[in-house]
Amino acid sequence: MSKIRNTITSQTVVYLLAGLAVATFSQACFLIPNKIVPSGLVGLGTVLYHQTGFPIGLFTIAGNVLLISLQARLIGLGSSGKTILAIIVQGAFLDLCTSFYKVPRLAEDPMLAAIYGGVLTGIGISFIFRAGATLGGTDILAQLLQKFRHVPVGTTFLWSDILVLGVAAMVYGPNLALYAMIKAFIVSQTVDNFMEGSSVYRQVLIISKEGETIAWGIIEELHRGVTYLTGRGAYTNKGVDVLLVAVRRREVPMLEELVYKIDTHAFVIVTDARRVLGKGFEDLEQVVELAGGNIQPEPTVASPGTGVSPTPGSA
Repeated sequence: MSKIRNTITSQTVVYLLAGLAVATFSQACFLIPNKIVPSGLVGLGTVLYHQTGFPIGLFTIAGNVLLISLQARLIGLGSSGKTILAIIVQGAFLDLCTSFYKVPRLAEDPMLAAIYGGVLTGIGISFIFRAGATLGGTDILAQLLQKFRHVPVGTTFLWSDILVLGVAAMVYGPNLALYAMIKAFIVSQTVDNFMEGSSVYRQVLIISKEGETIAWGIIEELHRGVTYLTGRGAYTNKGVDVLLVAVRRREVPMLEELVYKIDTHAFVIVTDARRVLGKGFEDLEQVVELAGGNIQPEPTVASPGTGVSPTPGSA
């Protein structure tokens, strides 16, 4: 079995600090001064800060200490060193920006604040996730509820957001709570695009009687690998080869033309591939190392008859 050990490298620290700086900047300059609450403990801390002046960072650290203590008691800390570091640094950054230096508000229009704050927060969180860390809070709670109460992670996130938005609506009024919902949507979309890419890749399935000819045409002209999948036609009840290939978006027209020249009756399915890792695309080893993983993969032995190429994306 492959051995994966989480480590904190200099590159991981750079990504972590960059993500925390961007996320904290967006919260301190766009969201918090406009009373657009972030999610989780920072959102509750924002409400408490505006009502009592209690430092947001100190509140988030205190809340996470309780959750981490509970996590350690029930399931152990495991490899949560980066998350603990992120929680402490985020709390310090927030208090420096809001309670000590009082950084200026960069947008007075709530809509502009929600848009720019959401985008920057999403970028910051993406860097933090790529470093293999989280910001604690709801993440820890979701892990505990899933393990001991079998509550789906998404359900925990949903109800935690509803709770924070409900508190914000009662304190600030419904309008600012609605702006916070817009911000939450923008954050989720930004994180998805930064973490998984913006659909610049395509996964293509090709069903054709000339499968072998098409496969070699793809290899020789597009320099992409092809994998054979075994299918069976429901109407004819006959076996058929299905070709699987991953290409970049700009290569799709060339692939379609190549298939048409060989078999005008071919059946082609093109779908979005949010991310493609492997030879010819993103380097899988670099992606895992960035998240702090130290991998020692098992040696693999290729089995005959699995396809023209072992991976659909290899050149």
